[in-house]
Amino acid sequence: MIAENDQTPETLGSLIGARGEHIVWGRLGTFFLALLFSNFALEVLWEWMRNPHLFHDNPHAMFFRLALYPFVDILVYLLAFRFVDREAVAAGVAALLFTILACGIRLVLKAPGVSSTAGLARTLVGAFLWEFLVLLALIIFLRKVRPVWLALGLGLLVGGLVADALERLLYLLTGPAGRRVFFLSFREEMIGIGFDLVSAIGFAYITWAGAGVVLARTRRLPTGFFLGSLIGCPLLALAITGFGGMQMERQDTALAFAPYLLFAEILWCIYAVVLLTLIYKMWAAIQDEHARTTPGKAVGFLFIPVFNFYWVFQALWGFAQDYNRYLARHGLNLRKLPEGLFLTLAILSWIPIVSLIIGPILAAKACGAVNQLAGATSSATLPPASPA
Repeated sequence: MIAENDQTPETLGSLIGARGEHIVWGRLGTFFLALLFSNFALEVLWEWMRNPHLFHDNPHAMFFRLALYPFVDILVYLLAFRFVDREAVAAGVAALLFTILACGIRLVLKAPGVSSTAGLARTLVGAFLWEFLVLLALIIFLRKVRPVWLALGLGLLVGGLVADALERLLYLLTGPAGRRVFFLSFREEMIGIGFDLVSAIGFAYITWAGAGVVLARTRRLPTGFFLGSLIGCPLLALAITGFGGMQMERQDTALAFAPYLLFAEILWCIYAVVLLTLIYKMWAAIQDEHARTTPGKAVGFLFIPVFNFYWVFQALWGFAQDYNRYLARHGLNLRKLPEGLFLTLAILSWIPIVSLIIGPILAAKACGAVNQLAGATSSATLPPASPA
C-alpha cells in the first residue's frame, strides 16, 4: 500500500500518475477505474432513480453521454496535472477543460438543459463548480489528512456536497423551475447522501489501494486488498444484479434493469483488473532468469483466444511449479505451494460460477507465498523483484 510515513506526501498529481519524469500508466488506470465507478456507474443509477423518463426518451444518448465523462475527466486531469506545476491552478485548468468538452458533448447529443441560453449557462457554471471544488477538496485533504484513503474519501465527499449545494443555490436563483430542483424531498435527500457516501468509499478504496499496488517498492503483496476485492466485487455484483431483476419484474420493462446491470458490469471489470494485477505481481516476485515466463506474458497471453485455454495452466499451475523451484534454487527453507491445488484452480477457471472461487483462493495462497519471500533470510543473494 501507499506508505503513510513517507516524507514526501502523496499529491493528487502523483496519485493520478501525472507527476514525475514519466507517466505512471498503472496509477492513471486505477484512477480511471475509480472515476468509472463513482462518475459513471453510480451516476447512471442515481439519474435513473431520480428521473427514469430521461432514459425512456433517449436511453442510448443518456448512457453514451455519461459513459464519456470519465474518459474526458482522465484526459483533462492528465493534461492539467502533467503540465501545470501548482496543483490548485491545475485543478482550475482541468475544470475549465472538462466544462468545455462536457458541454460540447451535451450539445451534440441534445441533452436536456442546454436547449436555452439560460440552461446552457447554468450547465456550464454547474459543471465547472463541481469539477473544481472536488479537485480542490482532494488537494487540500491530501495535504492535511492522513491516512491517504481517508483524505481521498473526505475530499470527494466534502467537495461533492459543497458543489451540489452551490449548484442547487444556482437553480434557486433561476426561477420557479429551479426552485423545484432546490427543494428535494427528504427521501431524495437521504438517497442522495447515501450515494455520495458509497461513491466516496468506492473512489477512495480503488484509488488508494490500486495506486499502492502499482508502485509497491517491495515484494510484499497487500493480502487484504486482493482478498477484499476478489470476494467483495462478485458478491456485490450478484446482489445488484438480483435487485435489478426484481425491479425489472416490478416495472415490467427491461430498461429498469439496465442501470443495475451497468453497475454490476463495472464491478466485474474491477474484479478482472485486480485478478490480473495479482497474477502479474506474483510472477514479478520470482523473476531470476529461470522463470518460464515474464509477468507481462503471464497476463497478456490470457487475452489470446483459444490459446488462453492452454495458457491459464501455465499462468496458475506453472506459477506453483516455478515458485517451488525458485525456493530450491535459492536455498530458502520456506513453505511450498501445493501444485495440485493450483492445477485444480486452472481447471476450474473455465467452469462458470465455480470459477468465482478461484480469485480468493489464489489471493490467499499467492500473497502468502510471495510475502514469505519478503522476509526470507538466506545465504543466497535474492535477485531484485521485477519492477511493477
